[in-house]
Amino acid sequence: MNGEAGFFERPRIQWLLTEAMQYPLVMIIAGMGYGKSRAVADFTRSLEAKIIWLQLTERDNIRTRFWKN
Repeated sequence: MNGEAGFFERPRIQWLLTEAMQYPLVMIIAGMGYGKSRAVADFTRSLEAKIIWLQLTERDNIRTRFWKN
């Protein structure tokens, strides 16, 4: 476990994210409850990089809604 009680370290995900940093855009896709937010937040805390976190939903398929938000 890492510093926060109840959360596990994910060495494989950390490795995958490290490898993904070689590309200008990284998309992480999984259903609710799979730990995406926690894994990305833990990973980005250790970086000295510019990070943009953008959450998209099916409703963002509507062009005007996407550009408005």
